[in-house]
Amino acid sequence: MAGLNVSIAFFFSVVALCEMTRKFSKILFPPLVYRYLASELVCSFQMCACCLELKMLVEIGPWGGGFGPDVSLTLFFIVFLVHGVSFDGTSANPTVLLQEFLALDSSFGATVMKVLAQFMGMQTAYMFTKQYWSWELTDFHVIQNLISRDCHSSLNTSLSHGIFVEAVCSFFFQLVVLKFQTSYPMYRAPVTAVTVTILTYAAAPFTGAFFNPALASVVTFSCSGNSLLEYMQVYWLGPVAGAFQSDPPPETVIHQQAHAPAPLCQASHQNVPSSSTVSCEVLGKETPGHPPVYMELDADSAPCISREHSTTLPEKPVLQSKEQIQGTQREVIQGSDTSTHGEEAQQLRTNQQNRVEVIGHGGVGAGSLS
Repeated sequence: MAGLNVSIAFFFSVVALCEMTRKFSKILFPPLVYRYLASELVCSFQMCACCLELKMLVEIGPWGGGFGPDVSLTLFFIVFLVHGVSFDGTSANPTVLLQEFLALDSSFGATVMKVLAQFMGMQTAYMFTKQYWSWELTDFHVIQNLISRDCHSSLNTSLSHGIFVEAVCSFFFQLVVLKFQTSYPMYRAPVTAVTVTILTYAAAPFTGAFFNPALASVVTFSCSGNSLLEYMQVYWLGPVAGAFQSDPPPETVIHQQAHAPAPLCQASHQNVPSSSTVSCEVLGKETPGHPPVYMELDADSAPCISREHSTTLPEKPVLQSKEQIQGTQREVIQGSDTSTHGEEAQQLRTNQQNRVEVIGHGGVGAGSLS
């Protein structure tokens, strides 16, 4: 068990080293350089170094250390759980980048830069781990150094079956990534780790269960037993085909985006001060995993009204000084007085006309009596 403890210490050391490198890279490099190069390179280094040590334990552990597959699978789950929590949004897998490119979430240039960074990180981790094994800290490392001189291919089946196995593993892995890509890391990381562990247990006897072109290129392409073209067909073509099957074609994505609600706001430029800002909800339906997005607009962009909550914005009240208010009150009083005097004058004229009519009628009666 001493050799197993040394391997566990190696896992923690690699994760700690990569985490420190990520922290310093965020400080030293611009955001784009960190996102496209530094982060992918560090995460690929972390994955490759841990996978090489895990591969050594899986091959030598059962007969050299006396532990069964349960120990190896537990280590697989824990290591990939740590990867999911610490990877900071990166994938260390070219098929995931291909998936993002097909979904129009990443440009061609950014995808190429990330893939190159992944291959660089994997190759660096391979040299680092070989140097670590050369120290022969445990019996596992001594045996690994002896058998590494005559490395054999991980492809233990026919070419067509190997392509099929890698494609199926990549297909299910990409489905899980797509399903939980917007979930919280506390949910996404365990599900992804369980998926990788199950796929590795099922497919490792046939192809090694890489479903990662960069990782397979570093680990098994230099081994004898198959040609470079056969390796590329199994470990590159297979995972890429699985990624294509799990992701909708670009035409479907464009069609969905064309018929989606426009992420715009209805603006109104009434009574908005030049120094104010207004928060508004971006139009569109709320979907699971995608909470409503709020953005802050300048006064020049005007306040917004959500299409789902169509309401009319109240007009801004006009502020008046005390003198203006008193003047308005005097005008109202004078207007009411004028209206009152006008009504009294009208009533007086009506009374006078009535008196004239009464007198006129009285005169006629008197004359007829006489």
